[in-house]
Amino acid sequence: MPHATATQADLTPDHVPALDGLRGVALLLVMAYHGNLLGAGWLGVQLFFVLSGFLITRVLLREPDAPAGAQLRGFWLRRVLRIAPAYLVFLAVLAGIAPFAERPPAAREWAMALSLTYNIGQAGGWIPGSHWLGHVWSLCVEEHIYLVWPLLIIGLKGPRLGAALVALFLLGLVTRILMASHGGAAFSSPHALALLTTSHLDAFAAGGLGAWWLSARPGAYPPGWCVAVAGLLLASAGGLVPDNPVWAPAQQFGAWATLGWPNTLPNGRQFLWGYSLFNITVTLLLVWLTGRAPQWPPLVHPALRRVGRVSYAGYLWHFPLAHALSPLVFTLHHWTGAGFYACLLMWFPLFAFSTYAAAELSYRLVEQPFLRRKHRWRPSQ
Repeated sequence: MPHATATQADLTPDHVPALDGLRGVALLLVMAYHGNLLGAGWLGVQLFFVLSGFLITRVLLREPDAPAGAQLRGFWLRRVLRIAPAYLVFLAVLAGIAPFAERPPAAREWAMALSLTYNIGQAGGWIPGSHWLGHVWSLCVEEHIYLVWPLLIIGLKGPRLGAALVALFLLGLVTRILMASHGGAAFSSPHALALLTTSHLDAFAAGGLGAWWLSARPGAYPPGWCVAVAGLLLASAGGLVPDNPVWAPAQQFGAWATLGWPNTLPNGRQFLWGYSLFNITVTLLLVWLTGRAPQWPPLVHPALRRVGRVSYAGYLWHFPLAHALSPLVFTLHHWTGAGFYACLLMWFPLFAFSTYAAAELSYRLVEQPFLRRKHRWRPSQ
């Protein structure tokens, strides 16, 4: 299939085609992680966080001047139209299946998923995080940010906004350090910190800084070599941590090839600085793509962009599907006698196809009817 040709919609100032492809990359990384193929694939969630900070800040900065109340109301209503329908349908379908399942989620899990406090429940140890709903912690983080983010962007302008975003970035880093310093206390373990909204302030702030920079410094884009150097530093940082099993299978998490970046970053207290380093690198990439390479060929292939367009529904459905289809891996092993990793490679295309099919159905039947109504809630001058 040839690379995507730019359409008029692609070339509007508010749309960067390469970012569609980057969303697709983020989803595929997460799927590879939950498919036990790539231990570093969890970074796809972190990529989603930085992308969200970048995109929502960019949208808010580009909106016409209007009363603050109208802007806030419009932003929140558009977010509800974007997030709620697919999420509620997802929960309803799982609830319909649950009575026939062997180990359905407990009532407390459903309640925390509906109230968008699932990440807090997991971090506090009040819920285990099931194979059905364990991934919705990241959606809870994003929704918490969406509640307060427009207050910051709409309330502050110019250099004050930039300074506030830098302060938020540092606050995310300092919060992790302070909470981790209380060893043994609630929410102080690397796993708990990875789930809390406050621990990811630097991800959204980094993305927001990228959008603010593009608005405040038109034409001041990082060169490609700068992004490449940042990527190399990120790739090598994990390997520089003492006693870090970069190439060894991450048996603790049941996934291979963490590349020095295992989930929750336990080695050398990476969770204190590793998230921030990754967030900065992704922000440089976003600014470069938006300013210099909006049609960068590796990211604008039609198939990858389509995966990116349905990535929200894909993220919702991939996790329970991975669990439902996982017995097939052992069936393949029994039939072929191949090793576990080889069976995973044979199994992954079925998992990917099933996830994409569910995502397309959700996008077309549930999301699009509501997305078409979003324009009604954009403030006008």
